[in-house]
Amino acid sequence: MGQTIKEQVLDVEFTVTDNDSTTPNIAMQFKDIAGNDIDHPVCVVCYVSSDTAGQTLSGGDVTELAIGTDGTLLAEFTANQIGVFVAESDGDLDVEVTVGDADTAYWNVVMPNGEVKTCSTGLYYTS
Repeated sequence: MGQTIKEQVLDVEFTVTDNDSTTPNIAMQFKDIAGNDIDHPVCVVCYVSSDTAGQTLSGGDVTELAIGTDGTLLAEFTANQIGVFVAESDGDLDVEVTVGDADTAYWNVVMPNGEVKTCSTGLYYTS
């Protein structure tokens, strides 16, 4: 059984809170082709990078990925740099990212169609 075009997940909206703390939160709302919030769960691969293009894994910048209040973390890979997540049935997902002192990391989502969406706000902490 396939999805209708309206059900396909084509975009994600990012909201960063608690930046410049040890655990910035990145909330995501997945959107359909018309820009509406989706109304079903979606599974995505997310990773942190040290560059805004999402081309380089962040190395030691991030020490932990954890679910905030929405979604499920199914698996983590490469020392807390990559995770497989499932958004809730309303398309919400939020993640607490533990960032090292004086480091900045960028959040990337591999969309179901293979496109990489990168949050333009860097996640950082400075003591």
